[in-house]
Amino acid sequence: MIPARMTFIDVETTGMSPQHDRVIEVGILRVEDGEVVAQYNKLLNPETFIHPSIQSLTGISPLELERAPTFEQEKDEIYELLQDSVFVAHNVRFDYAFLKGEFSRFQMPFTAKQLCTARLSRALFPSERKHGLSALIERFGFTCTHRHRAFDDAHVLWQFFQKIHADIKPELLTEAVTRVMKRPALPPHLDPELLKTLPESPGVYEFYDRDRTLLYVGKAIDVRARVLSHFTNDYSSTKELSMSRQVSDIKVIPTAGELGALVRESYLVKTKQPIYNRQLRRMRKLILLKKTTTTEGFDTVELETVTDINAHDLVKIMGMFKSKKQATTFLEFICEKYNL
Repeated sequence: MIPARMTFIDVETTGMSPQHDRVIEVGILRVEDGEVVAQYNKLLNPETFIHPSIQSLTGISPLELERAPTFEQEKDEIYELLQDSVFVAHNVRFDYAFLKGEFSRFQMPFTAKQLCTARLSRALFPSERKHGLSALIERFGFTCTHRHRAFDDAHVLWQFFQKIHADIKPELLTEAVTRVMKRPALPPHLDPELLKTLPESPGVYEFYDRDRTLLYVGKAIDVRARVLSHFTNDYSSTKELSMSRQVSDIKVIPTAGELGALVRESYLVKTKQPIYNRQLRRMRKLILLKKTTTTEGFDTVELETVTDINAHDLVKIMGMFKSKKQATTFLEFICEKYNL
């Protein structure tokens, strides 16, 4: 079924890291039974530096933010708007992680079911190549007075949902929404309460069975999201299904970032040889996103395929990916987010 209560959300931030950056603008449209019942559209003082590139992208000036209320002053109103509803955003993990991080600074636990409109667009229009917000605006002729402003972008998501609700057959739309929002089917021997303790930050995780046999070692930027992805109903292989059914305990080793998680994962796989990590035991190639400088002196990035990482290159590495497709998808997201 289509959720009866949804909040269409977009946030503008000082950067890309929910752990280190802050929210500077929130736009919300709360929809109940197909009608907008509440709206929120405010700048928020991040109490920190805002980079000129963010100013250029959003048009938001430091002076405007200095005059704006802080998240602490607005947190209760925002929290109330999000309660008992599905959290709807484009590339939902980004917006969800930032708001969850802001709430956590004030010991306000926040969880919500999530619906990603980017994934929903891909599910409904698989023949289309682009599914960024700008692509949806151009394709469907949506109104967006100020692109990269929170409320205007959130309003585009509401327009998109109205459009597909009118044009897509109800059973097809329901099936697509259900698939995008699919809940994890938890292993029968795993305590559901354990999942609530998993961090939404970088780290390495280990799966154990009831006999304390190590089944699998994995790494993630968001440990909780990655672990839950193992337990979805549409398993990608019989190996994944078999492993998930055996999991009874999960151990997490936090790391400072993705690079630390990658190194730690590699070490644990080689030394402990988990049952389901056969593929990782073999030599594999990685795609590195490295900072470089053009002959004209401008900073840029390049993709490089490697089988190991040179310690001297660590300061240049801006990302690591399992495939070139994954790397280019990330770069396309950055270009879309910051209008590069």
